[in-house]
Amino acid sequence: ALLKLISDKDRERYELAKITIDEINIKYHDLKHALQNNQLTKDESKEIEETLTNYKAIISTSNRGLNVVVYESQLKCISKGIDLNVLIDGDPLSFMKPHHVYSLFSNLLDNAIEAVEDFKEIEKKRIYLNISTKKDNIIIKLTNYCDKNIVFNDGYPVTSKNDKNFHGYGIRSAEKIVNQYDGNLSLS
Repeated sequence: ALLKLISDKDRERYELAKITIDEINIKYHDLKHALQNNQLTKDESKEIEETLTNYKAIISTSNRGLNVVVYESQLKCISKGIDLNVLIDGDPLSFMKPHHVYSLFSNLLDNAIEAVEDFKEIEKKRIYLNISTKKDNIIIKLTNYCDKNIVFNDGYPVTSKNDKNFHGYGIRSAEKIVNQYDGNLSLS
């Protein structure tokens, strides 16, 4: 029941994020147009150019769910000084429902962001996401630095948060989605 509730909330988040990103794209277009037509002062132009740099983080694959979640994660990473490196192809995920793609990657990326956000060393504040295919298999590899000794129980990492009753469900939700599509999730 709790995983269903999480899934429903992720679907709502996806729908809202889609709308937000559409609005951002419209603003990006308008700002770019104003910049090209020299309708701004020099200071306004400089500020907008810096802002547009963030919008260039928009990922454009053939998979809308993937685009939305990676863009959201890119913005979170920019605000936290995290380097998110993505090498992804959205085509192999086209058979999945967009909100499932969103839920899967938002759970995984949120965990990775949380794992690295408090590090002071820049080389530890990196996340790598790679989606590729090998034969008929889709390989999704998400890597981040961790300096804690992770304890596993029944194949799941035990949450390090104090309120253990309400945490640790993101990985279970991700695994449920992967299993729904006859996949397998491996954590190390």
